[in-house]
Amino acid sequence: MARLLVAGGSAGIGSALVDQLVAAGHTVYNLDKSPRPPSASIGAGRCVTRMVDLRDDDAVDRVTREIAAEAEGLTGVAAVCGVGHGTPLEELSPREFRAQCDGNLAIVFTLCRMALPFLGAGASVVTVSSTTIYGNGERASVAYASAKAGIVGLTRSLAAEVASKGIRVNCVVPGAVDTPHLRSLSTPTERRMLRTLVPMGRFAAAAEVADVIQFLLGDGARYITGQTIVVDGGLSLAYRPLL
Repeated sequence: MARLLVAGGSAGIGSALVDQLVAAGHTVYNLDKSPRPPSASIGAGRCVTRMVDLRDDDAVDRVTREIAAEAEGLTGVAAVCGVGHGTPLEELSPREFRAQCDGNLAIVFTLCRMALPFLGAGASVVTVSSTTIYGNGERASVAYASAKAGIVGLTRSLAAEVASKGIRVNCVVPGAVDTPHLRSLSTPTERRMLRTLVPMGRFAAAAEVADVIQFLLGDGARYITGQTIVVDGGLSLAYRPLL
């Protein structure tokens, strides 16, 4: 069974992914600043949560090395982590811009950089961006959108660099997902307005995005690399003019 490192597996999409991987019998090492609910991760596999601040490069390096030694190597990595704040440009300080880049793009780089030495041929890395990169009107700052766009660039460049080693790297781009995080960043009115712009008429469930990540981590996606897969119910289409 697979030995997988998941960053941000204690809530939202990451939590749904860990549940699915454990149910499928895999061993999952969850890196997060918060613990997982006691009743989570029921299945044939197991989940080990290591509490760590993903912005702390040295801590991520140390924990990744410890996990890789315990697991005798890793077969996959999913970076399902990040933070976002809806700050308008005129209120966005350079300090907050850098903080959002550190809390999104930089932590993905660090995780990939520290984990790659422990990945062999056939391994898979999945990153997570956001449809805010398409400028589609979701409530998010230019800092968040910039950092998430950077993740796509990182994914494509890394995929080209490690393909010769038999390692795949892909990016999943969720739209609006029904999570506590989304509800904390928006009002009921804003969510109703956003929902009307989704061609499928609803937000995604966290498990629906996790399904795609799980697929990319598995052998069924063994010839897919360097791709950006949008999972948004058509939201990113709503702002493109008809030609």
